[in-house]
Amino acid sequence: MPNKKDATVSFGSWFGDILSKNQQAVKEEAAMIVWRLWMARNDVLWNNKTVKAFEVVKLARTNLINVDGAIFEAESRFGVGVVIRDYTEKLIEVVSISKSGVVRPEIAEVIGVKEALSWIKKHSYSDVEIETDSLVVVQAIDGEVYMPSQFGMLVQDCRLMVSSLNYVVNSFVKRSANRAAHCVARQSCFMSGCIFSELNAPSDLLSIVMDERSR
Repeated sequence: MPNKKDATVSFGSWFGDILSKNQQAVKEEAAMIVWRLWMARNDVLWNNKTVKAFEVVKLARTNLINVDGAIFEAESRFGVGVVIRDYTEKLIEVVSISKSGVVRPEIAEVIGVKEALSWIKKHSYSDVEIETDSLVVVQAIDGEVYMPSQFGMLVQDCRLMVSSLNYVVNSFVKRSANRAAHCVARQSCFMSGCIFSELNAPSDLLSIVMDERSR
């Protein structure tokens, strides 16, 4: 970090120094911290929301899973797309799931979150942020209201799984920030059960993932 003895050191020169003198892993982590600092700055400016320094660093080291659901009325099916990335936003795995049944959109969305939680548990991941564009699902899982319905039972399952995992949070994002998972969910009817990595993922999906890295 720039020190007090050299007040002429700018952020640009400091960051450039990191990029030129460190290993790739250090460069990627520094970039993620800077990105989270920028987001924290925007939260203060636009949302009047403050974030502590340690929280910024924690978020910069948090893995990311995006989920989305899709309804296929003509086929009486619904689908789920799950996109897993590490804290540098490198694509780890993509999961496409399709099931038979006519359900409401929020059912498909919460099943997507449950599938993401199951993946986290199976792979012993920690420090994960799950992003979905369903505000209803995020509010339901984060809440404490008991709902005697299919949706409510699925929500309760998610709550129990979150409580058993190490630092897993659910966040709402706009559809424009959830394009990769949306793409997988929309295609799930035709490629159910498929699992991809960065090496064999469809080119159109990789293009969206690369575009989201620069968001």
